[in-house]
Amino acid sequence: MKSCQICEKTDNLLYCARCVNTAYCSHEHQKMDWKEHKRVCKKNAADSSIHNNNTTTVQEDPKVQTENLLTDIGDLSIRAENPQFMPQWVAQNSLGLEVLDEFSDRERNMITRITNNLKQLGICVIDNFLDRPIAEKCWDDARALHSMPRIFKPGQVVDQGGREKIRGDEIVWLDGSEENAKNISYVCRKIDTIISKCNSRIGYKISQRTKAMLACYPGNGAAYKCHIDNPSGDGRCITAIYYMNRNWDKEKMGGVLRLYPTAFAKSKVAEVIPHFNRLLLFYSDSRNPHEVLPAFAERFAVTIWYFDEEERAKALATWAKNLPRR
Repeated sequence: MKSCQICEKTDNLLYCARCVNTAYCSHEHQKMDWKEHKRVCKKNAADSSIHNNNTTTVQEDPKVQTENLLTDIGDLSIRAENPQFMPQWVAQNSLGLEVLDEFSDRERNMITRITNNLKQLGICVIDNFLDRPIAEKCWDDARALHSMPRIFKPGQVVDQGGREKIRGDEIVWLDGSEENAKNISYVCRKIDTIISKCNSRIGYKISQRTKAMLACYPGNGAAYKCHIDNPSGDGRCITAIYYMNRNWDKEKMGGVLRLYPTAFAKSKVAEVIPHFNRLLLFYSDSRNPHEVLPAFAERFAVTIWYFDEEERAKALATWAKNLPRR
């Protein structure tokens, strides 16, 4: 029977997400053992990668990959726009989760990684999220949809307050029934499956989400000003973004998503390059103001927002109460 490497407890164990071999009862004990464990972890991780069809394994320390995204920008005053998505938008744009039956060892590792990163930092990045052939088909779906006339519409917010334009993307909402977006529908179900396994671990009860928003920044310098996804308690708790951009060159193409997580020092930002087959997850509330910097090439991403049942119910009740009486 497996036990914690430090104290030998056997209950509620967590496993090193890199080698999937050594167990701990807590993150504190994992950190205590790292100096010793790292000597064997790399070998075990290599063995694990062979077992997992040579896919990239998750980092052993839940902070490692996220901290690699950090940039020191010095003193900076951040002003996030709060464009209001009215509660009726929440009511009109929700679906139940579609959970897949298959669930691999690598995806179990993702659950630990996502849970740890969200709890500690409020964001998580997973690279090589799908098998590459499926990821390629998702990109094909996105480009084919974008080539069709009158499918995409300018991204909007309910209230821009008469100020300058907040966002410059083009979007289409997908509910999973679209014949020409089956591969994108699959990635949405894959994300649903991951979220369904870790939602209670991060303090939410999640059984519904929005439709999938396929967005394209058309490459003309389009951007999205700094904003908070859910500034008003509309129910959205987790933002999931899946990127589909092959050979993305940050220096030439821009389009970086820059987050200002409150979990970091004020001088730090997290810059997420929209690389092909990359999944980004973060808390949707005021903990993560973020913006999309100007993009100078077509930039595709699918975004899903997941609802916390309690907050969403309150938002819907408030909306219903304020409906005009006939």
